[in-house]
Amino acid sequence: MPDPQQDLQPGTYRIRNVLTGTILDPNDGTLVIGSTYSTGSNQTWNLEAGSNGYRFRNEASDTYLGYILKQDWVLRGLRNPVEWTVTKAGDGYSIRPAQMPKLVIDLANGNRGNNAKICLWSYHGGNNQLWRFESV
Repeated sequence: MPDPQQDLQPGTYRIRNVLTGTILDPNDGTLVIGSTYSTGSNQTWNLEAGSNGYRFRNEASDTYLGYILKQDWVLRGLRNPVEWTVTKAGDGYSIRPAQMPKLVIDLANGNRGNNAKICLWSYHGGNNQLWRFESV
């Protein structure tokens, strides 16, 4: 079976939502939101290979993209790494917690506004659940 992550290599990326064009941004170093583009390192993520997928480490906050189980499922910057699988889908990639493959990173309600909530949600294939990796 081909590796669904085969064309995505470790490196530094901006992660942009397919539906809205907003970028994953740990706004205050902890809560990750969808934000309009800026040139700051707060919107750049180091994609690191892990044993079960990838880890995303933010350049500005030096925290890892993660979540706290059963605590509202919003994404946060955490000190301990969380591993994610990245799968090509439509015009982008779905990003799933390696430990919970039925969930994906979701731009809540397809919110086009700045500071939009990012959470984990059941996969339905909408563009609000797809992301592009832009090499920095």
